[in-house]
Amino acid sequence: MVRQYQMKIRVFLWLLAQLLKLLSVLLLLPGAVAAIYGETGGVIAFAATSSFSLATGMLLGRLSSEANSFFKISFNKKRAQWYFDCPSSYRVIPYDDRRRETYFSDGLVVIRDLLGALDYSPEITVPEECKKGFELPEIK
Repeated sequence: MVRQYQMKIRVFLWLLAQLLKLLSVLLLLPGAVAAIYGETGGVIAFAATSSFSLATGMLLGRLSSEANSFFKISFNKKRAQWYFDCPSSYRVIPYDDRRRETYFSDGLVVIRDLLGALDYSPEITVPEECKKGFELPEIK
């Protein structure tokens, strides 16, 4: 159970890191507008906020680096896909098939909860090459 919460935290940190990096880039736009209008205070404020967001995003990305190396999630307005590579030490399960199935089931729960917390509920699909011959759990 502890491992599942650890995974949830890493997934959350990874997603938060990506959002902060995106925010840092987007904050450069109003900074550029402030520069065009000659507002020195605005340029400094947006540049500092952008730098802080980027630094924080990079730091959180490092903290979640293990999660980032084992799975990748991509989503749009209608669906989400999860590509994964189960770590050999996951939950100390010695059998490959059972370990992958457990990792996969836990991951679906984590991703559903994380996207739900963002008020986003797409259909979650899994590419055939990632299913590895086991049954998908019920996603609600």
